[in-house]
Amino acid sequence: MQLYTTDTHIDGAQAVRFVGLLDDHIISYATLGLTHYPNTPQQALLADVHVHPAYRGRGWGKLLLQRVLQTAWEREKKVVALHVRYNNWVARALYQRLGFHRYDAVTPDGLLSYYYQHPAPTPGR
Repeated sequence: MQLYTTDTHIDGAQAVRFVGLLDDHIISYATLGLTHYPNTPQQALLADVHVHPAYRGRGWGKLLLQRVLQTAWEREKKVVALHVRYNNWVARALYQRLGFHRYDAVTPDGLLSYYYQHPAPTPGR
């Protein structure tokens, strides 16, 4: 799989988009939001992660997420955060295998949401 990235700027928001191609077919994509929020300036937000169903279970999602994390660290982000549906067991397992840590939150309408964060590697470790 070839991974391509492009920086985007829309209405002042900065993001990096990732697209995975295999045999001229898009098989994966993700978006890493880099916009600085006042209370979390060193945090990036991972969104829109997808691997085509026919290509799941082959390591493409892992490769995509490793590239996303590498890009976040290169952009001097200290944490990558994401939200995942509670019933997306496969994605949740992948995030945990890659070092993301789960924390739960209850939405205003009373639903339980799962959030994950991945801290940047500590130099010297």
